[in-house]
Order: sequence, then structure tokens, then C-alpha cells
Amino acid sequence: MIGTVVVLLVGLVALFAAEERGQGPGPADSPSKRPRQTVTDRNDSPSPTGSPAARPQDAVPGPRDDVEITRCTVNDTTDWAEADLLVTNRSSKNSTYLVQVEFVDSTGTRLGNAITSVPDLAPGQRARTTARGLDPITVKITCRITDVTRYAS
Repeated sequence: MIGTVVVLLVGLVALFAAEERGQGPGPADSPSKRPRQTVTDRNDSPSPTGSPAARPQDAVPGPRDDVEITRCTVNDTTDWAEADLLVTNRSSKNSTYLVQVEFVDSTGTRLGNAITSVPDLAPGQRARTTARGLDPITVKITCRITDVTRYAS
């Protein structure tokens, strides 16, 4: 199952890389393109260990604390939601991360979701990744991390 997700993610990355180089499926100046304001929810639901302020100082941070949303938007070409993430491995071992993100409207209704992975991240190393949904969205959104799984690789 994870292999299938990785293959799909690689294909989507290739599609979006071609699009950003101007080789995508449609013209960049299409009149149907409309700007959408988006919101990044950086204070989404706390990790199981609680917020950093509420956690005892000697507690080890959980995997949720290793992931930050750096941008939340809707792609003008595909109308798919995108959440740019920064993953920092704060564990003592090389780790692989699976991150689930949901995209919600101003009322909190889920409009879509996405999953992304970061394989074999060394302790202290940082990596950027993007979680992309596949549902067409035409309204302002908020991105929320719903689950982070970290396992030693």
C-alpha cells in the first residue's frame, strides 16, 4: 500500500514540476484562473503529548511536533489544495514520516485530504514536502495536520 502511495506521489510531483516550468496542460494566463485567499492553520489540534507549553520540559517531543505547515493554498491550474510542510527529525534515529493533512473551509467542513511521506530523514535533518489533495476546491481553505506517523528507517 505504501509503495502505491509513493508511486502516486512521484507522478504528482512530476506533473506539478512540469506545470511550474510552463509545460503543464494549460496556459498560465487562462481567464478561468481566479485568486483564492488561503489560510494556514499553524495552531491546529495539539499532538497527543499536548502543546509544547503544556508538556513537561523533560518530555520527548512526539512526531507531530516535527512537522510544520509553511504554506496552504489552492493550485490555480488544478484547483487542488496544497500544503507545504517542513519536517524536522527530532528523534535520535533515521526516520520515515507519513503526514496526513485535511483541507477545510471557513465553517470547518472537510473539503479534501492528502498524505505525503519523507523517507529516511537523519536525526536533526530537515526536509520540505508538499501534500496535495485531489478534490477540486474553489473557496478559501485552512490546512490542518491530522496525523503524523514516524518510524525508524
